[in-house]
Amino acid sequence: MRGRVLKIFMVLLVLLPVGLTGYLANSLYNRKGVPEALENLTKQLFRSKEEERKAEIRAKALESKTEELQTAYDALVADLRGEVDSRDIRVRQFREKLEINFVDKVLFASGSAEVTPKGRDILSRVGAVLGKVKGKSIYVVGHTDNMPIHSALYPSNWELSSARASSVIRLLSEATGLSPERFTAMGRAFYQPVASNTTPEGRQENRRVDIIVADVPLLAGETGSQSMRGTVPGHPDKAAEEEEGASGEPLRQTAPPAGSGLSGGPDAGVTPAGEPGTTPPAASPPAVATPAAPS
Repeated sequence: MRGRVLKIFMVLLVLLPVGLTGYLANSLYNRKGVPEALENLTKQLFRSKEEERKAEIRAKALESKTEELQTAYDALVADLRGEVDSRDIRVRQFREKLEINFVDKVLFASGSAEVTPKGRDILSRVGAVLGKVKGKSIYVVGHTDNMPIHSALYPSNWELSSARASSVIRLLSEATGLSPERFTAMGRAFYQPVASNTTPEGRQENRRVDIIVADVPLLAGETGSQSMRGTVPGHPDKAAEEEEGASGEPLRQTAPPAGSGLSGGPDAGVTPAGEPGTTPPAASPPAVATPAAPS
């Protein structure tokens, strides 16, 4: 009798922990918090992997675009060697943007928006290179000096700068086959100078046309050249300066025009006084973007 009781006790002693473990495991499984936590952890792991994969895809796409712009930069510098060496044309490459800056005399006669034969040849070479850059918009921006213009065709510098941008676009799209949908024309008159308007040399630098090849609308605040962001030498915009320093420095660039005020200087920001014998223009209003005048 005593031995039987001892055996029963031993069996109970073995089965009790097993039963208790099963009960606790079943209770733990049926509690909502644990399955939900495991499910959330699994989702988070998958989400992290997906974000990592997307980041890798974006990095590869950016690398490919940068290489494409590098190729375009090299081709432009080679094809426009004479104009680049004479500093009539400046080429700058950014990570996601390419800029080509033309002194106006390369493309136009004084006071005219009709592209010269030499300008047509230059733009045809530029268009051949830009045609190989895929998936980017092309912005053409006309600028003038601050000397007033009054003619039947151009009542002010607004009309002249806009007409010049439109002429460049028309030639590029018609002569080189670039899709017109890729282009945006803008006229900035004399409100975004890169040099002082108080000297003939400075005014010559300010009479220019910029071609900017970029992914997104620059007017939405994308980093870009000083001329596109409304930063006038001597009156820099602090936020724009910080943004430029963070991500807007060119990777490569040809030399700026001789005597250019692109980096600011002693005369930067001086109120234009005009040349002797000319009537000084009225004070400039704040720089604002304007759509190109209809061609």
